[in-house]
Amino acid sequence: MIRSWKLRLASLGLLLCGCLAPARGQEETKPFRFETRPADAHQAERAGAVAAAIGFAGWPKTSELYLAPAVSRVLFRDPAGVSEEVRACTDVSIGDEPWPLCTWSWKALGEGRKPSAEDWLDLQIFVAPSGRAAQEHLIGSLVDNQMATENLVAVYKTASRPKNLGHVAVVVLAPKGQETTTSFIRGNLAFRIRGHGTLAAEVLPLAAKLDESLIARAPLTLEELRTRTREKPGRK
Repeated sequence: MIRSWKLRLASLGLLLCGCLAPARGQEETKPFRFETRPADAHQAERAGAVAAAIGFAGWPKTSELYLAPAVSRVLFRDPAGVSEEVRACTDVSIGDEPWPLCTWSWKALGEGRKPSAEDWLDLQIFVAPSGRAAQEHLIGSLVDNQMATENLVAVYKTASRPKNLGHVAVVVLAPKGQETTTSFIRGNLAFRIRGHGTLAAEVLPLAAKLDESLIARAPLTLEELRTRTREKPGRK
């Protein structure tokens, strides 16, 4: 009698494990959806497809909060070889709060120190109030173009994902090697760096320098981030 009861209990345990395992698997592979920003059905569909292609389900949940690092041409390996930066900032609303999105642009200097039209680099940094908001911004930036969704998925399935850059990173090389784009997340900061021509080779070294400058910092609280972000010059 006791043996029969034990066998029934063991069978019940196996059944419960069998029921719970698919549930856990379904949760782990739950489709991506925007939680911190609005998106229409088309954007959501594209974002879900690209998120699956780059393994978003495995991205870490981060709690670190940082200010954007200082940016200037001194970050380049040859600062004298690039023009002074052109900077533009705007605000992105997360909930009812504005958060800064800034872009810096440089051009390589040619003969007579004239800026080159073909050799340029753009850096974009978004300061988000959370790691999730930064990740969603990055995903949104990857699908904010006219490329067909199936082509986007093909690009990001084959993109490299360096392990030593940010909490997550994606690097895309143009077929002819004339352009490099890296997108990466460190805590609440989303970076996107795109280099063309001779400055394509500066993308990854610049990304590494920016990331290293953050690793050495102590994270902020959300209130500290709010206060110090509002104090940053150049906010619109």
